[in-house]
Amino acid sequence: NAATVKVKAGLGGTFRVGASDDAVYHSLAEAVDALAAGVEASVLFMLEDGEYKENITVADIQGGTATHPVVFSSLSGNRDKVVISGAGVLADRGVVTVDNSSYVHFRNLTVSVPKSETSDESYSAILFRNGSRHCSIENCIIRADVTGGAETSLVRVADGGNVENTNCDYLTVKDSYFDGGYIAMYASGAGFVALPKVKGISVTGNVFSNPYFKGIYVNDCQDFTVAGNSITSETARKSYNAIDIYRPHGAYRVTGNKVSMLQSTDGTGIYLRTGGGLSDQANPALVANNIVVIPNAASAYTYGIMQDASIQNVIVAHNSVNVKGASTLKSVFALAFSSTAPANGAAMVCNNILQNSTASGPLRPWDASHYGNLKFSGNVYYGGAEVMDGDGKTFAEYQEATGDNSSVWMQAEFFSDSDLHLRSAGEAMAMPRLEAVTHDAEGTERPEKTTAGAYEYAPVVLEDAKIVITNSKVKHSLVDSAYNDRRNECETALKELKTAVKIESLGELTEEEYEAHKDVIKDAVRQKRAKHAVYENQRTIRAVEALKNQDVELFGKLMNASHESLRYDYEVSCKEIDILVDLAQAMPGVLGSRITGGGFGGCTVSIVKNDVVDTFISEIGKTYREKVGHEAEFYVVDIGDGAGTI
Repeated sequence: NAATVKVKAGLGGTFRVGASDDAVYHSLAEAVDALAAGVEASVLFMLEDGEYKENITVADIQGGTATHPVVFSSLSGNRDKVVISGAGVLADRGVVTVDNSSYVHFRNLTVSVPKSETSDESYSAILFRNGSRHCSIENCIIRADVTGGAETSLVRVADGGNVENTNCDYLTVKDSYFDGGYIAMYASGAGFVALPKVKGISVTGNVFSNPYFKGIYVNDCQDFTVAGNSITSETARKSYNAIDIYRPHGAYRVTGNKVSMLQSTDGTGIYLRTGGGLSDQANPALVANNIVVIPNAASAYTYGIMQDASIQNVIVAHNSVNVKGASTLKSVFALAFSSTAPANGAAMVCNNILQNSTASGPLRPWDASHYGNLKFSGNVYYGGAEVMDGDGKTFAEYQEATGDNSSVWMQAEFFSDSDLHLRSAGEAMAMPRLEAVTHDAEGTERPEKTTAGAYEYAPVVLEDAKIVITNSKVKHSLVDSAYNDRRNECETALKELKTAVKIESLGELTEEEYEAHKDVIKDAVRQKRAKHAVYENQRTIRAVEALKNQDVELFGKLMNASHESLRYDYEVSCKEIDILVDLAQAMPGVLGSRITGGGFGGCTVSIVKNDVVDTFISEIGKTYREKVGHEAEFYVVDIGDGAGTI
């Protein structure tokens, strides 16, 4: 007796979703239903512009892999034009819920939690749960109003309770904009000791605006990355935390984030709390190159960074923290400690800039173990009340208690209360480079003698030269589309290079490493784009060293090489700009010239010897007018301190 079995094929291909006649599916629900039989190839749902008032759940989808993902993306590429706004608040669910489904990705769209005046239920914009691994959110807008007692998470990674194999490992959230929310980004792992922790969460390059309670909250997670995010709070509840790291495990990284706390309530910029698992001493956790700005602290119990001293094998280094407030305000610190620091805990606090103008001093030690067992070195401290800590110790008493003779007491000269780039940095702020922190917050390679704080300092000394800006008076209309093209080309080239070399960005490669592996990039245009990114990064590193050495001639040569790369490899110049640069580079007394700004027109920047500035303006202006048919504009400028408070 023969049996007949019908096998239904899984989904694969690109499908249009929306209201038009060209759409394959006319709602998100229809698209999700089509996944019921699983996937057997990549599935790309391209969403037409419009608002989708639906709650969707992508559940139990079989067959998703790195090569067979499910992707929801806007058809136009404009994240503002596709809005998934939900059909109402659902308790313990999201507007979008991904449940037991891996390799589900969201690109270039907006998810907005519907406003509720009465609900105090916990809900999310996007919720991942029950073993949904290797999912991602990229270049999206995620927003919610905070109303009543509603604890809204914009993105939530839910733990599975005391249930094995329910972790949502390796979620990536990058280059997105978070607006509001009670907790904007919430990643929760299993708190049960016997269960493995959520691994590989990556939150990078996002902008967070006005989260009400926490910006980024990561608890019971292992080997995670929180890097390059910007978090600004203007209105927040009491005990606000911009970045809250709770019971961390493994070799996690919290690096290059900028926190601006503008609210009138108390809060903490970066909070490392409540123990957690031990990192490997040979591969410690790293909290580095972060910038915390508190320009007007108004309440006690406000901290730039709060560190649980029981957390072992962690390096807190090269962070810049600037706390401003009334000279009478107490219990406000740049860096505070809690718990007891174990002997031999291998926790280091080094090469930070920690400044506090209030009455409290830069540090708050909780007990004697902090000065006795934590390892301090190379920090730049300052307190407006001339005290080191909340106990009223002087800097000399701190040195005696810690044995730290490499740190200094001095007031840093920042560009402004909110921009913590340094106006100047003397020899006292030069510290030995740490093996764990080889680059600064902007990717500049740190020299052997490096500047304390998040930003490497490079002075610009032009004793016998001026900077001349030349406006071509043309602006071609390719900027927006060309920017997107080049970004996509670089991202694709990076993916190709990752098959041959272990990197996370093109800037990690040297010229030699790029040349050795460039053939894995299969397209000649993408090769040129990647070459520009790699070589330009290395030129920038050399330019910083040239400025430090006051070698303006070498700096000018690097400017010229930069323009050649922008012209031929990145292809963002134009005829008029190239005329100006060619004329400038050919003129005696011009040290360097290149395009500046977004490309395809605009301005050039040139370094010109003082005695030929007038000739530069008259001769280049005349020749440019003859070649192009209209005038250029010239501006002779000096280097200033940047934007500041008036």
